[in-house]
Amino acid sequence: MMKKVKEREMKEHRLVDLFWECTLSCNAHCKHCGSSAECKKYTGELTTQEIKDAFKQIAHDMDASKILINVT
Repeated sequence: MMKKVKEREMKEHRLVDLFWECTLSCNAHCKHCGSSAECKKYTGELTTQEIKDAFKQIAHDMDASKILINVT
C-alpha cells in the first residue's frame, strides 16, 4: 500500500511547501537567517509585478489552501 502511495506522489509532484527568498539584497544580518544575502544590489531579480504574477499563477493552477508558503 505505501509503495503505491509513494509511486503516485513521485508522479504527481504536488507543491506542498514553497520557500521563496525574494531577494538577495538585505542589510539586516539576522543571526537566525541562513541566507547568503548581502547589502548590495543584484541584477536579474524578479520585479514586484513578476512576483505578484507568480503567486496569481500558483493560486490559479493549484489549491493554494494546501500549500505552506514561506516568503523571506
